Amino acid sequence: MATDTVASPGAAPPPGWLQTSAEAALTLLTVAGVLGLTRLFDDASFLLPVLAFAVAGHVLAIGCRRLGMGPGRTAALATAGLAGALSLILLPETTRFGIPTATTLSQAGQELSDALVAFRDVVAPAPVVPGFVLAAAIAVWTIAVVADTAAFRSGARVEAVVPAATLFIFGAALGAPGLRLPLTALFLAALLFHWLTQRLLTHACTPNRMTSDTGGGPRSLLRSGAVLGAGAVVAAVVVGPFLPGAEAGAVIPWRAGERDGSGSRVTVSPLVDIRSRIVDQSDVEVFTVAADARSYWRLTSLEIFDGRIWSSRGQYQQVDGRLPDSSADDLAATQTAVQDYEIAALASIWLPAAYLAVGIAGTDARFDVDSGSLLTEEETASGLTYRVESELRSLDAEELDQVASTAPAAVAETYTALPPDFSPAVMAEAARLIDGSSTQYERARRLQDHFRDGAFTYDLSIAPGHGGDDLERFLFETRRGYCEQFAGAFAAMARAVGLPARVAVGFTPGEQDAEGLFHVRGLNAHAWPEVFLSGYGWVAFEPTPGRGIPDAEAYTGIPEQQATPADPTTATTRPPTEATTVPTSVPAGQQAPTTVPGDTPGGGADDPGTL
Repeated sequence: MATDTVASPGAAPPPGWLQTSAEAALTLLTVAGVLGLTRLFDDASFLLPVLAFAVAGHVLAIGCRRLGMGPGRTAALATAGLAGALSLILLPETTRFGIPTATTLSQAGQELSDALVAFRDVVAPAPVVPGFVLAAAIAVWTIAVVADTAAFRSGARVEAVVPAATLFIFGAALGAPGLRLPLTALFLAALLFHWLTQRLLTHACTPNRMTSDTGGGPRSLLRSGAVLGAGAVVAAVVVGPFLPGAEAGAVIPWRAGERDGSGSRVTVSPLVDIRSRIVDQSDVEVFTVAADARSYWRLTSLEIFDGRIWSSRGQYQQVDGRLPDSSADDLAATQTAVQDYEIAALASIWLPAAYLAVGIAGTDARFDVDSGSLLTEEETASGLTYRVESELRSLDAEELDQVASTAPAAVAETYTALPPDFSPAVMAEAARLIDGSSTQYERARRLQDHFRDGAFTYDLSIAPGHGGDDLERFLFETRRGYCEQFAGAFAAMARAVGLPARVAVGFTPGEQDAEGLFHVRGLNAHAWPEVFLSGYGWVAFEPTPGRGIPDAEAYTGIPEQQATPADPTTATTRPPTEATTVPTSVPAGQQAPTTVPGDTPGGGADDPGTL
């Protein structure tokens, strides 16, 4: 059997327990690096498979080394093992009797490509998409093999730390602020354990080492070093946050949001996890809202479509109270709607609000004028309360049918953009549907009504996806999907015929109790398209069967509908009432009110303010 660790000439092999301790310490260091990635994602579903790859990579490297295999054979076996593990654990449906196929390679390439696209548009905490898990698994397996080779074959014990440290720094640099202290403490503890075992291993592998293999010296030093190391980590965690400058801004503000008060935020499409909200969290209450109007509770809008993913790139500026004036048009009658929110299980960087929000109180937020979105620095936490004031507009078909056929150049440039390889078949279908129409509103209605004529079916069993082949398959083959497919298809087809369009994401109203409080659950998660109509700004349409915008029947032709708690695939229709209607289709340009959150005296620190 080959010697496990590089030793000086004339030295005996180190004690077995010390060798095993050093190997365990290096494995724990990689595990600590993997745990640091939890700050990158909005849930921990990635953690178990990635940890399995990290530990398996170390076990394989240790086994090969102890069996006397050289670096070349170890690398070859590690590569084959990685391919097999990826196929069986992450891509089992692509294998044939457990053996990777050409489909496995193609699927892996597609998922990694999708992950690269999402990475360009993502801000932590991001949804766990398959490509991210695949990339992380490959990375940690490679880290395990490289680190073991450096530490136990080459004697490069300091360099052996670099792979895991790089992984941890990657998570720390790009991750959300949560869990910063405990994860850092864990990594430091693992690092000190690795350093201590490697130091003892070095002494044990020299001819004139301090003690014999059977003595108690190394064990005693290991125990003493562990105690001192633990004390150092605890002191750093307890004292560090209270040192001068601990809460100060970065010396080198490399994040855009740290450089000024109106940083650019690039966000991944919330469509990525909308299906999991509807299906996996259907009965989970995500927030409640006390409001004097029924509405879609909007999170954000997505204006960038690259053929695969809808995403957003906004300029968010810090706000407190009155929101920046985003008015561009003022042709419709408006009504003020005040909403008091209490967050429950919603994990989102966006704050729900009826569109168009003109004031906020009760929490720190940033606001993007173009999308009308409110953003937080961290995910919303359970118990968060805040108040929003919105201006809702009353619209009808007759007035919208008078809208000019052209949009401002700046709007058209951004909101009619499609990728160069956009499907010619989809473009032809969109042109066919609007043939003979004379106004922008009529074109939008024709697109909406095409999806509501009975030929399309609401179906949550369809796999996620709304771009490229998914779009053609949805339009021409399956004609089945949920809001992601309907909203994405409408917006893409609208752009194909010159209608400025984007995708909005949020929630339907939810259940209203006897006291008027709306209880919004995961099953209420929803996406819908918005079309820019000159003079009225952004107007919501509803192509998804079984869904209907509150108080918008006058121009959509569809009564209010939403999923029921018993079955998210069904919908209830709210009957019309004699009460004054309060619309939710609101253009982007609305003058902020003169009374804003916090203007009324008497609101304390925990009071969201009186609007």
